[in-house]
Amino acid sequence: MHNGMKKKILISILLYLGAVAHGQVKMGLSGGINLTSVVISNSELGSMGSIPRFGFHAGLGSEVVLKKGFSVIAEAKIITENYGLDVPQVYGDQYKGYDRYSQLSLQLPVRLCYTISNVRLFAGGYFSYLVNSSNKNQIEYAYTKSLKNSGMELFAYDAPKSADTEVFPLKEFCPIDAGPVFGAGYNHGNFAFDLTYSKSLINRLPDGVSQKQGGLLVGSQTLNLGFFFYL
Repeated sequence: MHNGMKKKILISILLYLGAVAHGQVKMGLSGGINLTSVVISNSELGSMGSIPRFGFHAGLGSEVVLKKGFSVIAEAKIITENYGLDVPQVYGDQYKGYDRYSQLSLQLPVRLCYTISNVRLFAGGYFSYLVNSSNKNQIEYAYTKSLKNSGMELFAYDAPKSADTEVFPLKEFCPIDAGPVFGAGYNHGNFAFDLTYSKSLINRLPDGVSQKQGGLLVGSQTLNLGFFFYL
């Protein structure tokens, strides 16, 4: 991890501990669903988007209530991020099928929150560590086949290829990810409902793997719809 990122994470932790020392702490449970997509790019291919898929998140959190409507929210949660690649776009027009990826991570978001009339506005950052990942695909290659004794041609497909055809190896991903998070929510009794957006600022491929793939860059962005239940 870069020294600059380490400093930002340390500063976030120190700010939160300072807030705990000077405010009222409320504990709670968090959970919800999320929609994740990745952006894959390099200098030759440009940018390629992915097919977003739903995942979920669940964990524990705390909110330190400060003055004048401000508070600091910190969570520790497990999050699944699922997405797929557009097979014709990534592999070529003559391929069909699906190529799906799943990641399980431990995520630690910290947000500064401002509440007015039960409406919450917040911004902050997150740090996550990749715990496990998997890839499932079924990719077939289409080729042109001529029918005997006729001028007709049709497309036929090879047998599905193996899982070794994945575009980028999740097992070689950099396990560390971090980036900004911001959004809005609403308080209702012991519940709070939040809609947040987060975007990765770290290339998930290590430098060596990225260079082998022509300078390939892989980043993610996630839309979260969640709740927070105060204990």
